[in-house]
Amino acid sequence: MDRLSFFKQMLSSTMDAASSVMGLKKAAEEITEAVDDVMRGVQAEIGLYLPSVDAAMYDSASGTLYEVAQMGYTTLEVGSYYDGKCYNMGAEKFKEMVRREGLRISALRINKPYVKPAATAQADDDTTKAKEEGAESAGETIISSDHSEWLTKAIATAKRLGCSYLSMANFPDEPIAEQIADYARYYNLIGTMCRERGITLCIHPTWEAMRKQAEGSIFKQIWHKCDKELVQLSLDTQECKRADVEIKQLIEANKGAVATLHLHDSGIVGESGEIDFDKVIALAEECGTKSYYIEVSRCTLPPMNCLERSIYYVESLPSVKY
Repeated sequence: MDRLSFFKQMLSSTMDAASSVMGLKKAAEEITEAVDDVMRGVQAEIGLYLPSVDAAMYDSASGTLYEVAQMGYTTLEVGSYYDGKCYNMGAEKFKEMVRREGLRISALRINKPYVKPAATAQADDDTTKAKEEGAESAGETIISSDHSEWLTKAIATAKRLGCSYLSMANFPDEPIAEQIADYARYYNLIGTMCRERGITLCIHPTWEAMRKQAEGSIFKQIWHKCDKELVQLSLDTQECKRADVEIKQLIEANKGAVATLHLHDSGIVGESGEIDFDKVIALAEECGTKSYYIEVSRCTLPPMNCLERSIYYVESLPSVKY
């Protein structure tokens, strides 16, 4: 029984005993209904974007994970991926270390920008000429075999870690139509590869990618071309704020497609007062968001203190329940 159910049962039992002389049974029911209304929101499973404390992880991974778990974090989005390893540990070893501390890995962040394979670049002129002559393309190579092998290994690692999500934040620097189309095809391909392993690909738009452009932001143009059955979103409160994008509107416009949400401020989460985290979380929950990760990218105190204050703040919000 969780704390809320225990509280309601205790309160109801007390009122039952008193109702014969005080007539408070109805009042007790009204109180418990009010508690339900207030506490209705995100089930308290608050995750951490582990790169927030990368330095501490390399210094003492086990000790850092222990401290994180003691603060109340339950899930992790991990980073520092390289060649099948995270924090220089193989997937099975790292997953077991995380499990021993009472945590669970639910997402892996990887960094792999799109690179057009040399063969495709060389064939571009021939393809253009063929189209001019009315020929249909027999197909195209989106990525090189080496690139494909890199992605296959990363996705397999995510699977071994027990991840539900693979997160990527790679976007072209300029809103060039060809690059926009390339990235959309790239993400659709990775989404297909992920789905075959039971994982969901989430693209995580940076503030640079969300900046307004004449034809719409780079992110918006790519997202418009992505197959929503293969690709979902991982939004970030601070990235949206820096790009001057209203995150609540973005969540509502993509209802059902925002799989994960980063609770990210300019420092300790909630301290700036510039983001209404309570309303953002409540709307995200209503729109189907499944996972929430606290992210601290700028520490005004020792990193662990920042993480502790951040989760205490988030857990105090009416939109978060136990």
